[in-house]
Amino acid sequence: VGNETYRSAISKIKEGVKKGESISTLSLLYPELFPSIFNQVILVGEKTGTLSSSLSSISEFYQKEAEKLIEDFLRILEPLLIIILGGLVGGLMYSVLVPLYRLMGGY
Repeated sequence: VGNETYRSAISKIKEGVKKGESISTLSLLYPELFPSIFNQVILVGEKTGTLSSSLSSISEFYQKEAEKLIEDFLRILEPLLIIILGGLVGGLMYSVLVPLYRLMGGY
């Protein structure tokens, strides 16, 4: 895990699981890192014996959320880049055409 905060929390949860505590109980100690939906799905997975399936579901859910955020970001970024590039092209045209026009005696 690249994030130091998550790495530390996961390490502590791992140690707790080795001591016999449940993942859902341990993840509740970090509400700022693990949202309630995560804890609820883990709890259900532990109680029903389908923790592996629950973790896969959470993984898919957050993967889709990340993809949606990236798509939304790119949807906003694209028009902004077009405006910036348009300004650059316009500025370049102005800096080339105005001196040329002056040389030809237009001003």
